[in-house]
Amino acid sequence: MVIIRIPNRKLGEIATKTLVHWITLKTFMTRMLMDKEKQKNGCFIVFNEPEQCITEGLTKLMGLIGTEGRKERLGSLYAFHH
Repeated sequence: MVIIRIPNRKLGEIATKTLVHWITLKTFMTRMLMDKEKQKNGCFIVFNEPEQCITEGLTKLMGLIGTEGRKERLGSLYAFHH
């Protein structure tokens, strides 16, 4: 498990959104490039309060992970707080 905390107050909104999108894309592409033997253990990407860093591109990528991620044994979890 790898937890990445992105300090959006220090980096700024655009940098934070860019990093979240890049990390999500890199995770998905890495899973796609793995052979089936290496994919035998599943993987989850957890989005904690994704409304803080969502963009149109990230929304499409999350949708792609939701529909195609099962083939790559990649799941997504969304955490919202109230």
